[in-house]
Amino acid sequence: VLECFSNLKNSSADIYLGGDHSITYACFQSLKNSDAGLIILDAHPDVDECTDIPTHEDYLRKLIDEGLVKGENVILVGIRNYGANEMEFIKKNKIKNYSARSIFENGIQEVADSITEIASSFSEVYLSIDIDVADSVFVPGTGMPEPAGLSSREVIYLVQRIRLLRNLTKADIVEVNPSLDLNNCTSRFAARILEELL
Repeated sequence: VLECFSNLKNSSADIYLGGDHSITYACFQSLKNSDAGLIILDAHPDVDECTDIPTHEDYLRKLIDEGLVKGENVILVGIRNYGANEMEFIKKNKIKNYSARSIFENGIQEVADSITEIASSFSEVYLSIDIDVADSVFVPGTGMPEPAGLSSREVIYLVQRIRLLRNLTKADIVEVNPSLDLNNCTSRFAARILEELL
């Protein structure tokens, strides 16, 4: 795992395909920019208590705790399953948070406007897409599917809007598990997201 992380930190690739979400810990560091920002589409905030080696449950906390990204330069989109300690960490570190509920209440266009306005001030933007940001009916082929998420159309719309940012330099798509998929619908959805990013 550590060797894999080391290789990813020095990668010159623009788009990464996971794998679990822990790859973002290393891939984000390939930006080498102290004022870079991170937009994360995910059902979970992934700021649980840290382990020695980053996992899909704590990679973001590790990035922030190690000073590799500023909390205020992180934008979480679509979260809907989190612990009290995670929400406390989000508030303490001034992480922008657009929950699935707030997206429903405020509308996808208004939220996209807000996200892109904030992200446009970052020196560079890294976009990380955990496929479980979409409602579980759209993405059964993932390790931690969650109901009450974004529609596939809403996810594509967000990606299309974020793709227009001039400072977007890298992205990843993670947590697709073909062995859990039904009729390849999750894989096809991930492929569509990739197509939007190219």
